[in-house]
Amino acid sequence: MPLMTEVERPSWRTQAPDSTIATARLRLFGLAKSAHNRHMAEMFSGLTAPDWWRNPSGLWPPTTANAPTHTGLQKTRDYRFRQLLVAERRKGLQEVAAFATPEVVGQRRLGLSEIQHLVQKAPRERWLLTISALQARLWAIQTNPKQHFDLAAEVFSDTPAWRGIKTFLQSEPGGRVAFSEQGLTLLQWLVIVNGTDVPGRDLTENEEGVLRMGLLAIASHIDVQDEHTSNETPEGWLYYLTQNFAFNAKPIIGNAIGRTWQIYGRLARELRERDVPTFAPIDEWFETDYQLSLKQQLALGFGLHAHLGIAEGEENGGRHKTVVSQELLDNLFNRLGLSSEQRRSACDLISAPLSWFQAQVGDQTIERASWDQVPLMQRPLLRLDDDRYLLLSPRGLESWLSDGIFYRGLECAQRREAVSEYTAYVGHLTEAYVLQMTNSVHHEPRLPFAGKVHGDKNFGHGTHSSDIAITYPNELALIEVSSRRLTVKSRCDGDSGALRKDLQEMAGRRVGQLDRSINAIKPLDPGDQPTLRYPEIDPARLARFWPLVVTAMPLTWTPQLERFLEEENRGGSATKRHRTS
Repeated sequence: MPLMTEVERPSWRTQAPDSTIATARLRLFGLAKSAHNRHMAEMFSGLTAPDWWRNPSGLWPPTTANAPTHTGLQKTRDYRFRQLLVAERRKGLQEVAAFATPEVVGQRRLGLSEIQHLVQKAPRERWLLTISALQARLWAIQTNPKQHFDLAAEVFSDTPAWRGIKTFLQSEPGGRVAFSEQGLTLLQWLVIVNGTDVPGRDLTENEEGVLRMGLLAIASHIDVQDEHTSNETPEGWLYYLTQNFAFNAKPIIGNAIGRTWQIYGRLARELRERDVPTFAPIDEWFETDYQLSLKQQLALGFGLHAHLGIAEGEENGGRHKTVVSQELLDNLFNRLGLSSEQRRSACDLISAPLSWFQAQVGDQTIERASWDQVPLMQRPLLRLDDDRYLLLSPRGLESWLSDGIFYRGLECAQRREAVSEYTAYVGHLTEAYVLQMTNSVHHEPRLPFAGKVHGDKNFGHGTHSSDIAITYPNELALIEVSSRRLTVKSRCDGDSGALRKDLQEMAGRRVGQLDRSINAIKPLDPGDQPTLRYPEIDPARLARFWPLVVTAMPLTWTPQLERFLEEENRGGSATKRHRTS
């Protein structure tokens, strides 16, 4: 179904405008039922955790560690599911935020062909400038209901739709929003493909009205329902929610940049070919293929981020710059000391002309285009006329600064037919990063009964233990580190086979590895002898295991994911037997 084809199938599916980075906050571990018991648990083990966490599988996912602490499990569920966002149709879902569609605010639903007709008459540049400014606002406010109400008032207050939008937003305080990032992204693609080139000028009153109509109308066509969720199977929802959280995740950019530098900058320089089983010279590839080192790429991206004021968006509601001048780019290039060839390469690495974006999305289906952020992340700036550049979405630039480093390295590896070497080396780097982070919060000199950190070790007949172990007198935390990321087929297409494979590599297989380590430390059969030993641990006195999986990208815990892991690891029993609850 091409991007310009009419789609009239009913649909609603959820979005998650925010999900937590999967990093281990190692000071947050533990379990307690009351303030008194929590204090006793800390005295006993040095491990602490929010009161609400209980998980039948015994697996503690670090993605959940950053969720606010509540006094009850039900409130926690409410919080988690408010991270999902659905197109509100005839009936909303409890505990799920919803964005406005024409139907629910009393307006006629426009077919995709009608929206296309509107867009074909639109002055492309002016529409893109306006939509990109809205993307910046939405990136900052996420699902904040009051700020969504204020933004909706700015956009729609003098239109016939405003009364219905206002009623919709006020009918369920905290559960209704006006816009979704996914809708704005899809509208951007329609304008890029179908808009008209008009000499720069302000929009006429009629053109402004048409744009507002498009902003509301596009909500009817976000993420057309497909076979994954039409039968509402748990597996279908698992794939959908995984894709959705990946689309809407919002990492803390300072943490993301710092982690990127530590892994691909510092550690990639320290762990050379002699130190790891598999090696890839990432920085050499960058300088050969892009004429820019990692440090120069990060400096360029961070300079743009600072100039546009994206970091201040949380305070000013996303009212920051979205247009970059050639003069500003030249100034950054001068500060980096780039040659003429490096400047051309840097410009091509961070921006692209309209024709490039049109080629990326022009023949896509509407379903795929509604999910496709990848081109915006590859080239966050669109080249305009008069030596100007437009930031299509702050997400694109922040991703370019963080995960973009991994994907640019992957492109280098693909050119050299060295993908397996590259991904294995990134795995070594990521594991080393998590180990160093774990050591940093268990540093010497240790307090009495504080945890002692161990890295990967061999046991039995050359079998590897879990990547990291933290030993306490009567408890043991085991961590598996996964550097796997969702593939494009998973992120954009929602391909069930690709998603299953990605989830199995990211989490499913790691549970089996944890299970093997636990059983080697404290065998299920009392007659078996332990084959994996740590100096501080007496298996007979071990009271609890704390199995963890740390992923390189957000993977939010859901009941569907838990069921998937249980089905993928039916033969495992040690993790459940030594559960933390």
